[in-house]
Amino acid sequence: LSKKESHEEDGHVMRTAMPLHIMHKFTDVWASDGSRTEVRRKDGKTEVRVSAGAYGGRQRTEQQGWESTEEWRRRQVGDGMRCMRLPDHYEVVDAELAGMLMVLKEVAAQPSPERRRCLLMSDCKAALRMVEHAWSAGRRAYAAHGRGAILEAICTEREKIELMVTMYI
Repeated sequence: LSKKESHEEDGHVMRTAMPLHIMHKFTDVWASDGSRTEVRRKDGKTEVRVSAGAYGGRQRTEQQGWESTEEWRRRQVGDGMRCMRLPDHYEVVDAELAGMLMVLKEVAAQPSPERRRCLLMSDCKAALRMVEHAWSAGRRAYAAHGRGAILEAICTEREKIELMVTMYI
């Protein structure tokens, strides 16, 4: 995307997220993502790398006496990031689901999780559909699904918080 197109996309996300925030008064806002790539190593072999990440925004932390303002701001941004490497056999949708589970575990681990209201943004429609279908259909509906275990884990963490709204970006 060009810089102009990127700013236009940011505007679309904001115009969707802000009314949702006004309605639900989110305590947590996260964007998650998953990826699967093949990397050619120096020895010529190909290696598969699968990972998931999430960003919950710049965290409010105190500036330490030893760090510059720039270092402090970078630490605040870094403190809002979560990531993990996943098994090589995972597909992209598995990585996307793992990123969503990572977010829900983080939110549910906060003080008073029963009062947490989370907006979870993702660029994977398939994963969002799976999560919402599993949540609305009830526990037995996804047990036979090929991704039943992770969907069960997502629903288990989701039950601990007051609200989770998903948004496709």
